[in-house]
Amino acid sequence: MSILKPIFPIVFAFMFVSSANSQDIILRLATQPEGNKLTELGEPYIHCALSHLKQPYTLDRIPWQRAQNSTQLGLHDGFFMASKTVERDSYASLSQEILSIKWLYVTLRKKAISPNQSSFYNLKFSAELGSARYQWLKKIHNDGIITQEIETPSDPASVIKMLLVNRIDIALMNSITLKELIQSLAINKQDLSSYIAYKKPTGVYFGHAFIKQNPLFLTRFNHALLKCK
Repeated sequence: MSILKPIFPIVFAFMFVSSANSQDIILRLATQPEGNKLTELGEPYIHCALSHLKQPYTLDRIPWQRAQNSTQLGLHDGFFMASKTVERDSYASLSQEILSIKWLYVTLRKKAISPNQSSFYNLKFSAELGSARYQWLKKIHNDGIITQEIETPSDPASVIKMLLVNRIDIALMNSITLKELIQSLAINKQDLSSYIAYKKPTGVYFGHAFIKQNPLFLTRFNHALLKCK
């Protein structure tokens, strides 16, 4: 018994250092370029939580697909605001919900298109490349429900513009972005119809490599989020 006694304080000290490591590094986060409404709404909660944790961080505003790829490659430690997908789960872990978003099927009112129509999934769909909405449509397409190839421009504004000029029939958009684009592009909202397709929580995805090095961080971040909300 006397031989084992010195081991316990050594183990305790090691555990203490491990739990504090995340404060000794600079967290590298990525998000979409300025102007994205969902990012603007969610960012104050993230800043608040990291301030509670006294966690220093940097923030790069880069194209959305690049933010995800960069986290997958370990060049960034996480990205936001993101909804849950199987692909993202393969290389990162999602925090607790920060904001909930609605995905909408958006159509031109004059076309009288509705999800209740039997021909609905035979029409032309679109969502921006790299978005969870595109991944969702892609899965439905792969399952044989959507019959046409999905159009994938690089940003939400291009999606809605394609709808307005009849290049697509249905745009899948989140409700916050749609409202923003109606204002910024001076669209007459009476020209559009929308139907709720899906409701999804969004948060921060932290890369598995970062979580492996800082195993207590995600739990601590989630607790801090609750205080901020």
